[in-house]
Amino acid sequence: MRYRVPFYSVGKALYAALAEIDGTKWFQASTTPDEVKAQFKGRNEYLYGIIGSIAANVDDNKDVAIWRVPVQLELYSSYKGNKVLAQEIEAVVNYFSDAEKTIMAEKLAADGFSLISLEINDMSINSPIDSDEGSWTMGGMQLVICIGQV
Repeated sequence: MRYRVPFYSVGKALYAALAEIDGTKWFQASTTPDEVKAQFKGRNEYLYGIIGSIAANVDDNKDVAIWRVPVQLELYSSYKGNKVLAQEIEAVVNYFSDAEKTIMAEKLAADGFSLISLEINDMSINSPIDSDEGSWTMGGMQLVICIGQV
């Protein structure tokens, strides 16, 4: 079997899916801090997400390759407390709780993968941090996306 490593396909599908959730701006991990700041210039409040590290593991046999793809999602907010991040984590969980109906399944199918399952693990919210640039709070979760290579 010839493998198609799913990094690009999963990233593209995930970005499209996250863009559907309540207007939170999502960035790739390669986005620089200056590029993120430019998006929120002149605003005192912000909430944004980073599609962080992504890995892939394959379990194959002669007929099919099943990929298990963990992706770290990071959230950042200028709100000093848990409320905003807790609401955003809840929105992401509820959106992906019906993963079969998301745009993500459609985008993966267009790239030759089928969405098998999606797990949400390790949800967290950290304590607020005060710095010279202001206060902010970070949280996040890990999505484990299981896909079949068609």
